[in-house]
Amino acid sequence: MSAESASSSTAPPPPPVHLLDHIPDDFQDWPNHKFELRLRVVLGPTGDLTMTTRVKNVNTNGEPFTFKFAYHSYFSVSNIRATRIEGLHGLDYRDYLNHDQFTEEADVLTFEEELDRAYLKTPNEICIRDTELRRTITIYKDDSLPEI
Repeated sequence: MSAESASSSTAPPPPPVHLLDHIPDDFQDWPNHKFELRLRVVLGPTGDLTMTTRVKNVNTNGEPFTFKFAYHSYFSVSNIRATRIEGLHGLDYRDYLNHDQFTEEADVLTFEEELDRAYLKTPNEICIRDTELRRTITIYKDDSLPEI
């Protein structure tokens, strides 16, 4: 077998895993729970970005603890006023600017002013459409995270 054919059958190495296994010293108020958060980020050949997160309670005393975490996603768009979000109609959301909870009435969300919201019980797919760049960013989730 030639060296060329041998190298083409070799699988690429797995992507690196980023590990957070302690809280920095400046988080003085954080409860003394030991945990691991593992994040794997893969950029596919067609530009698909996949992030896989695993959180494990590794308390030495074996007691479980409750926690939540969220990805704070920032997407680069050409013009916020030319951006539309589809898939949120009828969903409840927390509005952090008005400190209240509402239900989304718009079929398509557009941006005329500042928004700071968290949508609840989101579907498994949300589309961000950048009409100037003629680009769609699709966000997929799995059942391990209840909100997008």
